[in-house]
Amino acid sequence: MADPLEKLFRDQRAEFDQAEPPAGHLERFERRLKEDQHDQRKHGPGGNFFTPLSRIAAVLLIGFMLGYLYYANDPMGLNKAAQEQGIAQASLDLSTVSPELAEAKTFFDRMLREKMADLSPYKEKDSLMYKEIVDQLKGLEKDYNELSRDLAGNQTSEQVINAMIQNYRLRLDLIEHILNLKSQGEELKNTYEDENMES
Repeated sequence: MADPLEKLFRDQRAEFDQAEPPAGHLERFERRLKEDQHDQRKHGPGGNFFTPLSRIAAVLLIGFMLGYLYYANDPMGLNKAAQEQGIAQASLDLSTVSPELAEAKTFFDRMLREKMADLSPYKEKDSLMYKEIVDQLKGLEKDYNELSRDLAGNQTSEQVINAMIQNYRLRLDLIEHILNLKSQGEELKNTYEDENMES
């Protein structure tokens, strides 16, 4: 079964062939075709000689711009020491408010170190997940630093102190939740593998 459009053209070919191009059309067409072929031989298939260079320059320019934007936001924490010094000068810590809060801060810091040590095997196993957790923890740490600056302005503010303690709890809960999910995932994987081996 032929294409209906093709059949239409075949059946009405005589009607389509009635119009003739203007005089000299074929000669102008051939001349332009030869000029285009000559230009392609002269400059290559890309047209202009500078076209490949301009493409490379554009890619490099975009790369430099993206690199600048990436490092301008300091994602690697290169200026972290300077930031911490600024925070230390303009903020207070829980340990400076009262001995009880100093003890709580010591406890939370120790727990965070222990949980991060539990999480460290996943740094190589699941680096994307590990990086995501570290990024979230850094965000919570920035929030904590802002709260520290707020505490410097009002040392008796229970809201700020409670928010700082809650921030520690959030960080611990985040790590604990991820560790539980990973543990459950490994248990399911082991169960699945055991069932497949028995089958």
